[in-house]
Amino acid sequence: MDNVEEFFQRLHLKTWLSQNGERYLDPIRNTFIKITPEETVRQKTIIYLQRGMHIPYENIRVEEHLSHYGSAKKGRCDIVITYRPNGEDEQVLAVIECKKSDIPIHAMQVIEQATRYASEVDARYIILINGISACFYHRVKTGQYCEIEKILSYKQMMEDKFENIQRDKDFVRLSYEDYFNLDYLHTMDDFYDVVGEDTPTSFIPFIMNFLDCLLDTTHQLPMLQSRNLNLKKDLGVQYRTYNDASNGNFGAGYYRTFLVERKPEHTHFLCGASLMATGKTYNDPKYGNSTGKSVLSIFINTGNIDETVVQINLNSCLTILDKLATLVHDGRITRKGGKKQELLKYIADNNPSLVKKNSIYLGRMDFSDYMFLTNEDVMETVSNILEYAVYRNEYKMSLKK
Repeated sequence: MDNVEEFFQRLHLKTWLSQNGERYLDPIRNTFIKITPEETVRQKTIIYLQRGMHIPYENIRVEEHLSHYGSAKKGRCDIVITYRPNGEDEQVLAVIECKKSDIPIHAMQVIEQATRYASEVDARYIILINGISACFYHRVKTGQYCEIEKILSYKQMMEDKFENIQRDKDFVRLSYEDYFNLDYLHTMDDFYDVVGEDTPTSFIPFIMNFLDCLLDTTHQLPMLQSRNLNLKKDLGVQYRTYNDASNGNFGAGYYRTFLVERKPEHTHFLCGASLMATGKTYNDPKYGNSTGKSVLSIFINTGNIDETVVQINLNSCLTILDKLATLVHDGRITRKGGKKQELLKYIADNNPSLVKKNSIYLGRMDFSDYMFLTNEDVMETVSNILEYAVYRNEYKMSLKK
């Protein structure tokens, strides 16, 4: 990933006053373009391609329909870089996906979108850019796109002169003793991204152990202990991002992600779990007064977009006794028309063991040693969490009908 923020900040785009307000004049399409944060990044990217990467003006295409390159699918590439191999027909060298600055370009959704477009037009390269950072990917023999070390010039792209990024695949966990060393934990850069300010101190060793359990890809979840769900693949850790209706981005983070099959229908979906913290607020105009919570966030993607299905407040849903952590959820639902008792009944009809004492019982985990997804109690709890998310999502979807 390269930093392009300084270059982009030096650029000042000319605007034109049209009868419908200020507009950019796109230099490739020679047409007025409405000014938006994403369009600002795209217009500056066009300049960056010419000045920074030395791409010929005539080889830059903007807002290109996939159909222009023989694809039957709908969609447009933000920017396409073309070339003519040995004087033959024009082909796609790179697909560029532009995002506004507050969207992390290493988010899996951004990579997946760009990969779909690149595969459709047979591009050799993918560039992701948000005006702050830029990521460069090259297609390998398997058809996958792998990240490379730095931004290339047009000449280097044509000659395939690059180095792949060599990543350390070994995840390094904290020592078991450090899970209980609060002085040390408070010095960690990402501690407050995971543990809320008002989370009970006694909860912290479990939360940090469980966090490492989710991030540790040396241990794969072997199965889901469910009659209705089947684990197809443990996809490891992915960074996934969200934009909610209030333009917030809570829920973005590193998720342990799974490909799951709903057995009766043989349909498939993505589902993942992450730990994150909410900030403490006082008389905030939007959030009012709120405590700092540690949250277990679960997303589901049934084929279109990621949706946060449930956010479990560990401050209130977790019970610690010695080194046993019991996790429950009250089952409350805020979706318009949703009723807790209806949700509990729907869940009980699918898996009666998940409903206990008018709440959702998710499991009990022993954290007297390292926690792994292969541990029986962890496997059972993660299975219950994902199953609860599925039934909760299905109930919420039924309210739309």
